[in-house]
Amino acid sequence: MLRALTFAICFCATAVAVYYGGVRGAESYERLLVDRVRHGLEINKVDWARLKSDGLRLEIHGRAPSLEAQNLALRTANAVAPISRVVDYSSAVLTPPPVREPLLVQLHRGADELTIMGRFHGSDMRNGFLGLLETYLPQVSVHDLSGETAAPPGPSWGPELELAALAVASLENAFVQIEPGKIKIDGVVADQAARSAFSNEILVLAGSEVALDLTIRVPPVAIAPFEFSVSKTFGGLRVATCAARSAAERDRIVQLLARFGAVDHSGVCIQGLGGPREDWTGAIEAGLEALDRIPAGRLRVSFLQVYLEAAQPTDPEQFDAALTELNASLPGRFRVNARYWDSGPVVAVPRTGYWMDLTLNGDSLTLRGKMSGEQQRDALVIFARAVLPKSELTTDIKLSDRTSPLDWFLSLQTAIEGLSDLEEGSAQVAAGRLSLQGVASDPVTVGQLHRELQNLLPQHIVETAVTVDLPALIDRIPLTEEACLAALNAAVARQPINFEPGEAKIEDISRPVLERIGALYQRCSVARIRVTGFTDSQGREEMNQRLSQIRAEAVMDALIAAGIPYTRLEAVGMGEAFPIATNETPEGRALNRRIEFHAIE
Repeated sequence: MLRALTFAICFCATAVAVYYGGVRGAESYERLLVDRVRHGLEINKVDWARLKSDGLRLEIHGRAPSLEAQNLALRTANAVAPISRVVDYSSAVLTPPPVREPLLVQLHRGADELTIMGRFHGSDMRNGFLGLLETYLPQVSVHDLSGETAAPPGPSWGPELELAALAVASLENAFVQIEPGKIKIDGVVADQAARSAFSNEILVLAGSEVALDLTIRVPPVAIAPFEFSVSKTFGGLRVATCAARSAAERDRIVQLLARFGAVDHSGVCIQGLGGPREDWTGAIEAGLEALDRIPAGRLRVSFLQVYLEAAQPTDPEQFDAALTELNASLPGRFRVNARYWDSGPVVAVPRTGYWMDLTLNGDSLTLRGKMSGEQQRDALVIFARAVLPKSELTTDIKLSDRTSPLDWFLSLQTAIEGLSDLEEGSAQVAAGRLSLQGVASDPVTVGQLHRELQNLLPQHIVETAVTVDLPALIDRIPLTEEACLAALNAAVARQPINFEPGEAKIEDISRPVLERIGALYQRCSVARIRVTGFTDSQGREEMNQRLSQIRAEAVMDALIAAGIPYTRLEAVGMGEAFPIATNETPEGRALNRRIEFHAIE
C-alpha cells in the first residue's frame, strides 16, 4: 500500500513537471518566433505591425499604410517563420488611383505637314482622330508625337476633335489646341472673305457646346504703286484707282468723291500699306479741287507725285489757274506734274538715246543698255558687285559718244539699290524716268522703297509695282507662347537634331533645322525658353544624364550663335527619363533621343 502511494505521488510530480516544462518551452518558442519575425519586419522597415503568437500560429495585427506594405509584412513573416501558420488580421489604407493629366492635344500645321503633340484618352480616341485627319488631309504628312494617358474628358466632351480637323484642313498655317470643352485656333488666311467664311463655319459647328478662342489673321495688303486716280468727262467723275492707309482715311476719301460728284465711288478704295507719310487725303482734296476747275481731264496722285492732265481743248488760262491753286494747296513734299491730255490712241515709241534694263533673277543680275564711256561702265559694274555681292553679274552695255542725260549714273545706282531690297525684280531706266517691278518679302518695304527712290531722284518720274511674298510674310507673323513652343517642337520633330554617336557634336545635316528654330524664335512672345535634352535607355543612367545635359547645352550654344540672347535660354538634361516610345526597338530609341523646348515660368 505504501509502495503504491509512493508511485502515485512520483507519477503526479513527474506529470506536473512535464506539463510546466512543456508550457515554458512553448512560451519560449513563441517568444523566439515573434522575435525573429519582428526582426525581419524591422529590416524591411515595417513599423506598424503588431504580432501575436499561439504556438505555431502567428497573427499580424495593425493598419498598413498601403496594400504593398501589408503584402510585404505577410511575405516577411512567411519567409522568417516557414513552419508557422501566419494569419493576417491587419487592414490597409487604400491608395487612391494615380491622378491622370487632363486631355490636351496641340496641332501645328504647315503648308504640307502636320505635327501632333499632347495626350489623348486611350488608343481609340487617338486612332479615331488620326483617321479623321486622313479624310480631311490626305496629301499632308502627319508627324504624331502624342500619347494616350489623359484622363477621360467628361460628359461635356463634344465635337472638339472634328473642329480641330476642320481647322487644320482649312488653314495652311495654323496652331490648334484642344481641351475638354474648349478649342483654341490661331491661323492665317489670305483675305477678309476667307476669314469671315471660316469663322462662320467653325462657329456654327461649335454651337454652344465648345468655347472657341479664335485668332484668325489676314496679312496686311501691300499696295504698289500707291495711287489715287480719277478722270473727269462730260459724263461725270469716275474713279480708276483708290488707295488708303487706314479705314478713317478711306472713309474721308469716299466723302471727298461724293462731294465732287463721283459716279459709283462706293467700295472703290482699298486699305493697305505702302503710302507716303505726308497728308495723303490733303493732296487728293487739293487735286480734286484743281480738277473741278477745268472742264475735263485726269488726276493721278502717285505717292508724292501729283499729275494733272487737261483734256484738249482746255483754255490755257483756265488750266494755269487750276495749276496755280493746286501748287498753293498741296501739303508737304507733294510735287505737281501738268500736261494736256490727248485722248487719242497711244503709240509705242521706239527706244532712242540712253536706256538701261536691269534684271535680278535669283542669284544673277543682268545689266543691258547704253552708257557714255568705259570709265562710267566700269564704275557701274564695281558698284553693282558691291551692292549685290552674291549675285552673278552679266553685262551687255553699249558705249555711246553722245552726252548722257542729267543724273544718268545716279539713276542707274538708284535702280540697283532698289533691286537689292527685292527678292527678285527688274528695273527700266530712261531719261527722267525710273520703273521698278518685283517681289518683296515685307509689305513695309513696298512703301519705303518708293519713298527712297523718289527722294534720291526728285526730278524723275518714279514708278514702282512691287508685290509681296505672302509665304515669307506669314513666316514673320508673331506667335503666341503656345503656338511658339508648338512650332519649335514641331520643327525638331519633323527634322530631329542629330549628334555624333555618344557625343554632343551636332552633325552638319542638322544646321538647317537650327536656322529654322532661330527664325521661329524671332516671332515668339516667350520671354525665356528651356532647351531640354533626352536620351534612350542604353548605357548607364549617369552617363545618359551627362550626355543629355551637354547635348542640350550644344543646342543652346548653336541658338546663341544664331542670334538668340543667351539670357533667354537655359539648357537642362533629363537623361533617359520620360521616354515617348519603347526602348526595345531601334525606331523607339531614335524617338527617345530628342530635344524639346519648354517655357521657363
